[in-house]
Formats: sequence, structure tokens, C-alpha cells
Amino acid sequence: TLHVPSWPERWEGVRIAHLSDFHLGELMPIARALSLVERVSKARPDLLACTGDVVDLDWHGAEPLLQAMGDVPASLGRYLVLGNHDLLDDPASLSRAAVRSGLRVLHDAVERVGDDGSDSFRVGGIDWGRTKRELAKRVHALPERPDLLLAHNPKAFPAAARLGVPLMLAGHTHGGQVALPDRTVAARRAQGGAATSVP
Repeated sequence: TLHVPSWPERWEGVRIAHLSDFHLGELMPIARALSLVERVSKARPDLLACTGDVVDLDWHGAEPLLQAMGDVPASLGRYLVLGNHDLLDDPASLSRAAVRSGLRVLHDAVERVGDDGSDSFRVGGIDWGRTKRELAKRVHALPERPDLLLAHNPKAFPAAARLGVPLMLAGHTHGGQVALPDRTVAARRAQGGAATSVP
């Protein structure tokens, strides 16, 4: 349960299911991914948000997972933003398959859901960006301030906060919304390129 001071009062109590970073392929078999979506579906969220890296290296074979997410009974919709791994093979085909499956793919866009008036709930999503500067440009180029912003890279958080976005969900860091610098790379450089791992 999150208590968000600037959350729209009418939408208090909205239940959001957040999925991210399946990396479907060698890292996660389809059966495991489908079981996770089934658990989410049984929880009957009001809104499903997937913040990218649905696939790892190849989008082929992702259709059953996209369809499972599209079948989740979420009255406020099912949304997807693409992650950096989703861009490696054929992002256009992945996006089209997601739309056919009932997902709304947000490319630097904001959608109003719930009703057509001023009390509608605004869900925004931005495309992948590697740096804070690139992501800030995407956030500030949105046509209006969303109530919920989806991004793959959490480096968009500062720009979203400056814009006054009440809630942002992201993926990418594989285990939390905070990532420490990659000490493994620094250690390899210090040892002249030898492979090593730093706990």
C-alpha cells in the first residue's frame, strides 16, 4: 500500500499490478513467465503495468506472454512500455503483437482512462532512454502530466518528480529501484581486463 499525497482523490484505492524484466528466452522460460502473469490475474488488479524487457534477445515466442498479459481482467487497462532489450530484435513487431493481445503500448504518450472528463485517470509512458538527460527530455515532452508514469529506466525519476508526477513505476535494475555503480566493471579495469566478480 502506497500513500501518495498528490494522488487523485477519486482514484484512491486503485490496485496496480506491476510486472517488469521477464527477459523471456534463456533467462526465463515461457512457462515461468505465464505462471507469474496467472498469479497477477488472480489478484484482479484495476490496472496492469509492464515496464519492459518482456524479451531478452529475440521477440519470437513472446506472443503467449503478451496474450496472457492482455487477458488480465484490469478495468483501467493493461499498459506496456518497451525496455532496452525489447529494442534489440524487432520492437515494431513486438509492439504490434502486444496491441493485438490487448495491451496499450505507450510511446512518449499519455492516455486518459476511466471517463472522458476532468476526473479521468492519466497513464503515461516513455520510451527507453539511457541517460537522465535523455529521459528528462522525454518526460518533459509529454503532452500532459500523468497521474501514473511508466518507464523502463528509473533514471527518469528526477524528471518525473520535477514535473509533479504522483507515481512512477520502472524496471531495469533487476531487484529494486536503486542501483549501485557496477563495481565488477571497475574491478576488471583495475586488473587489466581479467574477468572477476566483486560481491
